Amino acid sequence: MITNYLKIRLAIEGDLRFLSHHDTMRAIERAASRAELPLHYSQGFNPRAVYSLICPRPVGVATLDDCLVLALDGSIDTADSLARLNRNCPDGMRFTQATVLEGAKTLHPKRVTYEMALSPSQVTSLTQRLDQLHSQDAWLVSRRAKPRRGRGKGPGQQPPASRDVDIKPMLAKLEIVDNDKLRFVCEAHNEAWARPGEALALLDMTGPEQLAKLTRTRLETDQAEQTKTANHG
Repeated sequence: MITNYLKIRLAIEGDLRFLSHHDTMRAIERAASRAELPLHYSQGFNPRAVYSLICPRPVGVATLDDCLVLALDGSIDTADSLARLNRNCPDGMRFTQATVLEGAKTLHPKRVTYEMALSPSQVTSLTQRLDQLHSQDAWLVSRRAKPRRGRGKGPGQQPPASRDVDIKPMLAKLEIVDNDKLRFVCEAHNEAWARPGEALALLDMTGPEQLAKLTRTRLETDQAEQTKTANHG
């Protein structure tokens, strides 16, 4: 049986944005199972449905444009698959477009855009801060190294060290648009990415409550859209 791969665009909003990546994946798989889509499973003693989100969303960040790759057995009706998913997904989740992938089945993020609504007072203060940033050669943020197994847990052991990272080359844009919105665009630089929280930290906007005001508005991949596409809404 032929296995086909769907590239599916989806939105996650409301309280659902606080789901972890693991719980988001479970919610997607449940929706696909309830929709009775012919999921393709891996081989071996513990078969699993084959699907992936190509750019995991930070907890608390809403998205209007995430990208899911879902493997299905047999022929695919993209419009019918999209309608089934939307009838069976939880509130706050919306599947907006389905495309049959031709050629490469592995996708990678190329550029990710985030936006945040601003109050008039925020626009004033952030405009000044952005002017300062754009006059600087480097935008340094402190990033803690991933802990090694067993390190930093026992008595006398040191926690993982922090290091300064210049994220300026990783931000294609950092600007105020329409005089009421913060927008920044992340892209890879030497295979490294700026984290959304790091971009906000440059503007002295730290903490989970700030992340919860962010929305991912666009996710560009390294593969152009194909022709066999269905849209919803």
